[in-house]
Amino acid sequence: MTESHILILKSFDELRFGLGKKTLIDFLKGNPNSTIDRNKLDELNSFGCLFMFDLNEIENLVDELIKSKYLEIDLIQGKFKVLSRTYLGKKEITEKKFNQMKIM
Repeated sequence: MTESHILILKSFDELRFGLGKKTLIDFLKGNPNSTIDRNKLDELNSFGCLFMFDLNEIENLVDELIKSKYLEIDLIQGKFKVLSRTYLGKKEITEKKFNQMKIM
């Protein structure tokens, strides 16, 4: 597990609700969008925590966390897909047990 993966997982500590994948990527990159603006997510400490990565790199990191079961996709009201941190993802950061993870 890399520091970038940990930053993504820790960002869920500040988020009050799940975000769609595109909004999460924008949040991590520091790109404002209507959801971020409306909910003042740009005021959170983890907003833009991966500013140095391009959008495709962040998407690959998120996909890797989903594949490794650290994040999951939830369906809200049968139509909205949002990402949430799994028990495994929470355990990873609380126990500070940084497993090696193959990066795509």
